[in-house]
Amino acid sequence: MSFKDIMYSIATFIASVTGVLTFWLNYQKNKRDELRQTLKIVEKDRDYWRKRAIKAEKKLAKEDEK
Repeated sequence: MSFKDIMYSIATFIASVTGVLTFWLNYQKNKRDELRQTLKIVEKDRDYWRKRAIKAEKKLAKEDEK
């Protein structure tokens, strides 16, 4: 093998490793963003139900006073 072939092989290897790493990092970033979005939805839902529970407790307290 000539020097040119060896350098071409090394460059191809580096390019393929870089491509795989880029794909993997983007995949992880997308997964993390998806989890963040889900967490935001869950937090909104939790806040909604907490407010409903407070309203129900107040309503029950008023009925108990009567």
